[in-house]
Amino acid sequence: LLFNYATETFNVCDSIIDKDFNYSQNRKDLELQFINRSLDKLKTHHSDSAFNQAIHHAAKQKIVKYFPDLMNLSSVGYLMMERYTKMMNIGFGVSLNNILSGNWKEEPTVQ
Repeated sequence: LLFNYATETFNVCDSIIDKDFNYSQNRKDLELQFINRSLDKLKTHHSDSAFNQAIHHAAKQKIVKYFPDLMNLSSVGYLMMERYTKMMNIGFGVSLNNILSGNWKEEPTVQ
C-alpha cells in the first residue's frame, strides 16, 4: 500500500512538472478547477485526520528532495501538485483505515 502511494505520488509529480512547462495557462487553470471540485467532493466524505496530515507533510518533504524541478513550478503548477498529492493522501488514508478495520477486500488477481 505504501509502495503504491509513493509510486503514484512520484508519477504525479513528474506529470505536473511536464504539464506546468508544456500546457497553456488556460489548460492549467481548467485542470486546477477540476482537481479542486474533485477534492472538495472527497473532503465531504473523508475527514483529514492528524495521521493523514503527518503523512502528507512527510510526503511533501520527500517530493521536494527527489524532484527539485518542483521549485520552478508556476503558482498554478504548485497548486495542481498540492491538490493531486492531497487526493492521493486521502485515498491512502481510506485504504489504510479499511485494512486496519478489517474492511479491506483484496482485488482478485488475473493469472
